[in-house]
Amino acid sequence: LFRSRMQLLGQILKSVDQGENGDILLATPVREKIMEAYEEEDKRKPNPLMTEGMDILVIDMSLKGIQALIDIMPLFKSITTLIITCSETKMPADLSSILRNASNYTLKELYIVNFGAYVTSLPEEVSHFESLQTLGIFNNHIEALPTAIENFNTLKELYIDNNPLLTTFPLLNQFKNLEVLGLVNTKVPESEVSRIKNMYPSCKVLAE
Repeated sequence: LFRSRMQLLGQILKSVDQGENGDILLATPVREKIMEAYEEEDKRKPNPLMTEGMDILVIDMSLKGIQALIDIMPLFKSITTLIITCSETKMPADLSSILRNASNYTLKELYIVNFGAYVTSLPEEVSHFESLQTLGIFNNHIEALPTAIENFNTLKELYIDNNPLLTTFPLLNQFKNLEVLGLVNTKVPESEVSRIKNMYPSCKVLAE
């Protein structure tokens, strides 16, 4: 499980290096497990072992029948990493509804990635997950840090790469525990990147 988790997250972060056209290459075993589990006639009776034993949940809007998985999200008991993405053709998603279905999760990591112009901000429902340690919102079309995350005091890693982000301030001042900030392929000026490095010397700023 640990190896699969690391491979999956590695594939997500690898997409940053591919620029705006980089796709999220979801681990094939994870995709197949999701598809097999929810192609049965009664899609509202998931395998109990699946809902209780998984700590990573992938909502890939490119998958056929993904709405069936979204509908039963509240049944999952141990999800700490939630990935909402389009691994293939970019398309809109009802992020508010998906995040409401995850409201009982104790998330440590949340990724809303690879939606391109379909995601320009984050819904207010994101604010429910104040104990997040990692937030990835790369490969979207976000121009400013969303106010919905302003109370994420435990945030350690924030990846905003491949967005037309203009500035990180003033919201960046809220994240006192930040250790990694991803700004690759954004519009944040070099002068601001230098300022961030001076203000937060313990934070690794990835801008190239």
